[in-house]
Amino acid sequence: MLLCCQPQQCRIIRNRRGELMKQTIAGLILGLAASAGVAQAADRVTTTNFDVATLSAHDRVDLAVLSDTGSTASLSMAGLIPAADFRVMGDYYSPTFKGWFNTASLQFDVRDGYRITALTIDAKVTGALYVTPPPAGLEQFERPFAKNSFYASWTVDGNPAIYRVGGSDIDGSQPYSSTVDQLIAGRSVLQFSTSADAGALSYERYVCTDHCWYDRYPAFAAMQVSDVVMTLQIAAVPEPTMWMLLLGGLGLVGAVARRRKA
Repeated sequence: MLLCCQPQQCRIIRNRRGELMKQTIAGLILGLAASAGVAQAADRVTTTNFDVATLSAHDRVDLAVLSDTGSTASLSMAGLIPAADFRVMGDYYSPTFKGWFNTASLQFDVRDGYRITALTIDAKVTGALYVTPPPAGLEQFERPFAKNSFYASWTVDGNPAIYRVGGSDIDGSQPYSSTVDQLIAGRSVLQFSTSADAGALSYERYVCTDHCWYDRYPAFAAMQVSDVVMTLQIAAVPEPTMWMLLLGGLGLVGAVARRRKA
């Protein structure tokens, strides 16, 4: 259908079409930029001497390389422990809890001629605990309380040991770190299990004198875990020829020493 318009109307229509085209192009550019930004954190990353990929996870774990010198590599692990701030105001009738857990399997592929010799898990933990001092004479189940905790544990295929970092009843901000000697060569899978929670119970009683009121003793707990980083130490594995040269050199030194004694 052919539409006719006055010159002024035609100019308005052309301008509107031009603006619509600009908005469409800008939207496409922003979408591509957003996609590129997301790709920086992924479920698989590559360093100089090893690759690591998320095989499975209850909640998504985004990996990103923070630094890589060849002998040391640091990876951020967003999502392994929640960055959410769990805040709980205790109910007066039953304990109130908020928590989160995650399980994840990470597969390491270490380059030939290298092995991972140590693994460190670092995290920044901020907690808050507050309990209004209750009146004396309460039963144990009546007493208000506030608690929090976080834990991360992991195992390596073929190694029965369970490694752990974490703490409970944290009031304030502090770093947590755990380093273990961890020999990983070739392909290995690390199984992670993590959790964070906060809980509280408040107390109230009904008091009557010349009038009646509720006497309340609130309790509050909070927990936040952030900046979860895994740092790995990598070392070269001596080649068989290198071992032969070392053994040969030791034998030669021994022979020279024996001749001198003779």
